[in-house]
Amino acid sequence: TGTQFYLAVGNNIARVNANGSADTTFGTSGVLTIPSESGSVQFKPLKIAALSDGSFIVGGTYGSVASGIKRGAFRHYSATGVLDTSFGTSGTLQLTTLSTNVLFEKLSLLPSGELQATVNDNGQQGYVVRFTTAGVLDSNWGSGGLATIDLSPTYGDEIFDTVLDSNSRVIGLGYIHGTTAANATEYLFRLNLDGTLDTTFGTNGYVQGFQFTNTFVR
Repeated sequence: TGTQFYLAVGNNIARVNANGSADTTFGTSGVLTIPSESGSVQFKPLKIAALSDGSFIVGGTYGSVASGIKRGAFRHYSATGVLDTSFGTSGTLQLTTLSTNVLFEKLSLLPSGELQATVNDNGQQGYVVRFTTAGVLDSNWGSGGLATIDLSPTYGDEIFDTVLDSNSRVIGLGYIHGTTAANATEYLFRLNLDGTLDTTFGTNGYVQGFQFTNTFVR
């Protein structure tokens, strides 16, 4: 946030001052512990984006730890670490159209005021997700708030990083799994403002062909 930053460790969120000391006004001695719910259900924080009012959005996984469920989810907390129960459904926005094994790559606040997340579903297919600070998926983005790239009809297309260009279009980096993970093919792509693939970029919306043996873009 300029003078402070957040850390997500296990089921905890820590807020640290610029000098490295714990912000004791946050949680307990600077640490907010997210409690488990009935049925061993746990929200595990992974990525954090601070908002201008001091509150923050958290991206992570949600589900029964005992059953190994890791559904992609988001939460909104106040500046003091209080869960905003008006966000999403009872405080949690879940990506119910994806599997129960989601990996988070990135979460950021856009100039428009929306949030954008990059996630990978079951280690196979990547998605760029957009939603409001109220916990509502942007229905004008992709399909129901989720945009994806389907370059290969056979293999999964993961996405690992995204940035906005000067025209607010998403440029992303990912890879197609290929026959083996060690020989995956990296690619760049660009999305239109509505989350569809920009076919004027590269060849039909993407640039592919640079390949690095045993290299992972993470």
